[in-house]
Amino acid sequence: MHMFWIGMPVLINGMLNTDEKKERMSDTVWHEYDRSLGESKILRQMGGPLVLLDVQSFTWNCGPQCTLDGMHYDSAVYDAAVHVMLNALLIESHQTL
Repeated sequence: MHMFWIGMPVLINGMLNTDEKKERMSDTVWHEYDRSLGESKILRQMGGPLVLLDVQSFTWNCGPQCTLDGMHYDSAVYDAAVHVMLNALLIESHQTL
């Protein structure tokens, strides 16, 4: 059984478009989430069952031109995550295209 965890994107605070998002999606909250995820031991690299889809890396490389609200990114970012997920499934199942 293959399970994945979709990581948090890079948040661009200046683009967050509501006061609620600015309050609830602060850098402090993001770092606490990241720390809690690492401590939870649910990711495979920490001994857990889930493979991390590192959306942070995709969004960091894409930057502010790929988001309208600083939080949700263009479909290309999520398409890349799907490709990584499918490649991981192929590698783990030892299949070829």
